[in-house]
Amino acid sequence: MTSTHPPQAPHQTPFQSGLTQAFSRLARGFEESREIDFHEWLLNLWIGRYVILGSVLAFVLLGVFYAWRTTPIYQAEAMLQIEPPKPVRESDAAFARMGNLFSAPSDALTEIEIIGSNMVLGSTVTALNLDVVATPVLFPVIGEAMVRGKADAPLMEVETFELPDYMRGLEFQLMALPDGSFTWFTPAESPTTARKPGATFPANAPLATGKVGDMLEGTYGGETLKLQIRRMVAKPGQKFHLMRRPMLGVITDLRNDLEAAEKGANQPGRATNLLALTLRQTNPFRAADVLNEVMKQYVLQNTERKSEEIAGTLKLLQQQLPEVHARLEAAENRLNHFRTQTGAVDIPREADLALQQSSSLAAQISALKQKKEELRRIYQENSDVVGTLNAQIAKLEGESAVVNQKVRALPGAQQELVRLSRDVQVSTELYTALLNNIQQLQITRAGEGHNTRIVDYAMPSLKPIKPKKEMLVATFFVVGLFVGVGIVLGMRTLQKGIEDHRIIETKLGLPVFVTIPHSKAQRHHNKALTERHSGSHLLALHEPDDLATESLRSLRTTLNFSMGPAGSRSIMFTGPSPKIGKSFVSTNFSVVLAQAGLRVLLVDGDMRRGDLHKYFGLRNRLGGLSEAIAGLTSWKSVVNHTEVPGLDMMSTGEIPSNPAELLMSPGFEAFLKDAATEYDYVVIDAPPLLPVTDATIIGAKVDTVLLVAKFGQHSMNELRTCQSRVESSGLPLKGCVFNDITPTGLGYFDQQYRYAYHYKYGKADNS
Repeated sequence: MTSTHPPQAPHQTPFQSGLTQAFSRLARGFEESREIDFHEWLLNLWIGRYVILGSVLAFVLLGVFYAWRTTPIYQAEAMLQIEPPKPVRESDAAFARMGNLFSAPSDALTEIEIIGSNMVLGSTVTALNLDVVATPVLFPVIGEAMVRGKADAPLMEVETFELPDYMRGLEFQLMALPDGSFTWFTPAESPTTARKPGATFPANAPLATGKVGDMLEGTYGGETLKLQIRRMVAKPGQKFHLMRRPMLGVITDLRNDLEAAEKGANQPGRATNLLALTLRQTNPFRAADVLNEVMKQYVLQNTERKSEEIAGTLKLLQQQLPEVHARLEAAENRLNHFRTQTGAVDIPREADLALQQSSSLAAQISALKQKKEELRRIYQENSDVVGTLNAQIAKLEGESAVVNQKVRALPGAQQELVRLSRDVQVSTELYTALLNNIQQLQITRAGEGHNTRIVDYAMPSLKPIKPKKEMLVATFFVVGLFVGVGIVLGMRTLQKGIEDHRIIETKLGLPVFVTIPHSKAQRHHNKALTERHSGSHLLALHEPDDLATESLRSLRTTLNFSMGPAGSRSIMFTGPSPKIGKSFVSTNFSVVLAQAGLRVLLVDGDMRRGDLHKYFGLRNRLGGLSEAIAGLTSWKSVVNHTEVPGLDMMSTGEIPSNPAELLMSPGFEAFLKDAATEYDYVVIDAPPLLPVTDATIIGAKVDTVLLVAKFGQHSMNELRTCQSRVESSGLPLKGCVFNDITPTGLGYFDQQYRYAYHYKYGKADNS
């Protein structure tokens, strides 16, 4: 038989069941809070959309301005090839190691450092006068951008500018004249050092006047200065700053703008010997000229360096040639003389082998000593290079000593014959090698003076590499977006006012009877109230279909059920502070009560600053509550009948000096009792709770107290203080009215609120 009961869950203890339920509730709460937080985050961004839009717009405009103002940078590119030198064929094995001195391949990293050296760049600066700077005086910040690209932009090119080195860095001035000439002025500041004692340095004094192409001379500080302008484009009155910068600073700037790298250097085991050179300048044509001059100076110094090395070696070899030749002749004469005396002609085989070994070692030792002498012109005696040669010479001399020991074991005549033959053979080899190497070096100097070649010359590139305007504006757009979002979220975080009516219910336990949406139509009534237009200014009367009016009808229904049907009912509206729309709520709520067929008396209980009479078009407040309480007149005589059937209104009357004392008098309580017999509802617009005690006095004598709260204005502490004061006084606080809901466009969930009233609390006149 099949059971109809649902399957039972595995048995759980009460503790496990409770723990499971607790975790389930926690998970649901977390998901709900995450949903609320995310929605609230989006809501805050939507509310602050105009701040975000303004921030983005401001930063985009700033980015466009920055891109327009920034001077474009152009890049020139070129390529050099470091050609491995052709190996020199050695005429003798003894000079094999010596040839490496001239045939070692160039290291790319070494050549890159040479290109960026002061020697190469200094020569470039001198050749192109890069240390001479002539700049026009333009409008600050945007002047350079305003004239950029224009044919008549101020320009000055200097051909010659001669001055002492200690005057480098001084800023001279030139001013264009109407006839195409110009005047040359002294600097505003004098040099820190002066060569000639007693020299004077007048500031902004004219040095000379001339035209383009003239060689001008002027005396400044006892020194003769020379200036020649090659070209000048300027309107009359245009000023220029002229300076010859310190050489080291110009070289440093040029080195920073210059980049050199070996192509293919990032591929292991591959050396291309191709150097890619790039130079960045503000003028594309100047960039190409400067980069070509750098390559020219590098090739020139490379050629001169190789030529100097070859010339030095040739000089050393040519100096040694007569000495080696003389030693060769002397060795031949001694050998011939020995053979004539002894009659010995042939050398035994064993002696011949010793002769060959001794001759070879002697030749190698001699070659190494020559190489050492050459290197000592460059390196110190204690350097690693010279130390290595000394070690090699010592090793060969040790081997030579062993061979000589074998030679001494031969008979006396054979020993002498071997010794003399060895001297002849060594001298012959050295002499022949010297002649061949001198010839090879002369050939190298004539046809292979350098090992570098310019592959690609630099050409002007008219497309700047920076600023990249599109990327720059996009970056400013993103920054503006983030700044705007940060401002909005920061403002929302720092804002202490409550913006969600549910917080009041959960934190204070105070029910929110109604939330009143913001009414655009009420803005016109506010303006009419401010300008004191005639007639009534009641939203519920003139715009009965407005959403705010409908919310007040909802409040009417809620209070009708909560207060019950029996007897007359008195209601007081108050709030924590001024400027919360309390009068708007009380007046329009009274209208909707009267529209339901009820008899309603609206009383302006704010005898300090009340202005309900303006809502009904009354000319002044005179004749009202203050006179009735004081016994100056009956309360019925100061009641004003309004255009709304069933609604009567009582103004504050003349502003008294002691409103709290009047409210505590028996006359006020007697008035409320009499009014309760005449009307279904007595609605009192009371002063705010926190500034004064009037509302506490009135609230003790009414049936219902409603607290009006405004969106975003009250902190939780402020509302809690109000609640505490009401409860400590025993007032019948029934609930809260949350005023001015403004839909954000993201749905009803988490709706926010604004209010358009401007209420300043204080004393008022009797108008």
